[in-house]
Amino acid sequence: MKHNVQFTVIIGLILILGWLIGCAQKAEEPALKEALSEISSRDLHAHIGFLASDELQGRGTPSLSLDTAARYLQAEFEKYSLTPGGEDGKFQQPYTIDAYPLTEDNFTVSLSIRDKEKKLSRNEIIPLFAGLAGTSIEAKGSIVFAGYGITAPEREWDDYQDLDVRGKVVLVIEGAPWEVDLNIPFGYDVLLGKWVNASQHRAAGFIYATPLFGKEEPQSVSFVRSLVGESVPSRKSLEPQIRWCVPGIAISFEVANELVETANQGSLSSLMEKTNKENKPLCFPLEQCQLSLKLEAEPKEATAYNVIGILKGSDPKLAEEYIAITAHYDHLGVRQPVNGDSIYNGADDDASGTAGVLELAQAFSSLPEEARPRRSILFLLVSGEELGLYGSAHYAENPTIPMSQIKANINLDMIGRCPEEGVEVIAPGSDWLAEMVKKSAQSLELETLPERHPEWRLIYYSDQFSFVYHNIPAVFCFTGDHPDYHQPSDEIEKLNFSAMEKIVRAVFLAGWKLANQDEIPPLTPPAYLVHQ
Repeated sequence: MKHNVQFTVIIGLILILGWLIGCAQKAEEPALKEALSEISSRDLHAHIGFLASDELQGRGTPSLSLDTAARYLQAEFEKYSLTPGGEDGKFQQPYTIDAYPLTEDNFTVSLSIRDKEKKLSRNEIIPLFAGLAGTSIEAKGSIVFAGYGITAPEREWDDYQDLDVRGKVVLVIEGAPWEVDLNIPFGYDVLLGKWVNASQHRAAGFIYATPLFGKEEPQSVSFVRSLVGESVPSRKSLEPQIRWCVPGIAISFEVANELVETANQGSLSSLMEKTNKENKPLCFPLEQCQLSLKLEAEPKEATAYNVIGILKGSDPKLAEEYIAITAHYDHLGVRQPVNGDSIYNGADDDASGTAGVLELAQAFSSLPEEARPRRSILFLLVSGEELGLYGSAHYAENPTIPMSQIKANINLDMIGRCPEEGVEVIAPGSDWLAEMVKKSAQSLELETLPERHPEWRLIYYSDQFSFVYHNIPAVFCFTGDHPDYHQPSDEIEKLNFSAMEKIVRAVFLAGWKLANQDEIPPLTPPAYLVHQ
């Protein structure tokens, strides 16, 4: 009889708890609907209209126009009564960028081959500088031949499988054991992907050997060449953890052959033939070869800013955990004119994502106290993404909220050109998080897509990487590449505002669910992620 009474009491408590939860959810529904209405295509248009205007001169990092954008973002966060999340009780978090002038005379590259020095002239190399961090621009070390330089578990291929290249210089060759379209800038089997892969394997320097050197360049090479201007930026950091790329050069097969022949392994062409025939990586150290690369110049210092606002959570315990919602507000600034237009406005890239974060901040802050999310929300708008994730990398190395307290990241980058088939929801290693965003999108009749080009490794190319690096689950919302990418023609008139409104509303619903669930699963890093 006693057990029956206890059982009845337990059942009663469960029913009461269920009723209370149901009441709470019913009470929250009107508040959520009201918050959703705060996200509108009209407001998105107004934000982007300012950020992507000619007056802001393309928001290059660093620049006075970017600083103007930062003040605008801060004013919006203040309007929403967010708590400052930057340094010293402010909304802004400053960081330093060094700009090194690049001339014919101040960049030296030399190879040591069997104790003989070979200096390379500027017409024998293509400088590779992007996403650098540290206190100088140099690379020095023994050279390791890493074959094609590809890590592609989906093809059962990893040139680094038996190599430890930490602190060494990696030499890789153009191409792959399969057919490669060299006129696509992104992919694990083209220049940029191989360069990033070497950096994530903690190489100190990078050499890319191409048989097309001095001939008509494929787009995969010309795109990377375009990243290097008259000055080379570097994020100042005494001990950089996150390095998008390392200093490097591209060279001809003729020069590279002088290196590999020291190992008595034949020419690059014969090595490629053997690798392709045996269908397995062929990699080895070049023990008699070293690279020394240095840009000797006094850098010009400049300051850029992240803009950070916080909405504190309602749960006394979970409020110490955070969901980070991010976008980058910088673009390319003023550059070479195309059809008479030299202002790269970046309406889609990434004024669209920045406007989305502003609308999300407004929606979350409009919730009444009883409907506030249990976890806190960190609204992080970063600069320097176009230089190599500078702003988010600086935040990850100097967090105002410890990275251990950030439990998930939602990143919005290029959400303004949604095609009919829908928005890409990309979350390698966090399928559950992608599914959460997809279900929220479905409730708003918004179509979603999985990652259309997993071979591009987009996880590395926007600010979610600074969180994934710290094993934080992240999802990236992206409406796809287009011909106006990194062109002055990326203008507001080409944006799909009705779809953008739905995307931001879907992120709001997913973010609210994420901030309220009891537990957040850990990241399961994809097999190709080799940053640690």
